[in-house]
Amino acid sequence: MDALVNQHGRAALMVLTGNAPDIATYERLGMAKCLFGAAHIAARLGQGSTVASRHGPAHAE
Repeated sequence: MDALVNQHGRAALMVLTGNAPDIATYERLGMAKCLFGAAHIAARLGQGSTVASRHGPAHAE
């Protein structure tokens, strides 16, 4: 992590909010929690696609 910060000025790791072991590890490294939204768009099957975000699953047409 120090090498990334030295080279780029900052570092970030992504983890699911329910992954307590990884969150604890990152906090021990001195990282702070910063929540943000992210979405995953599944491969299209027919007319619609499934979209999920930190606000829960949704279905988009």
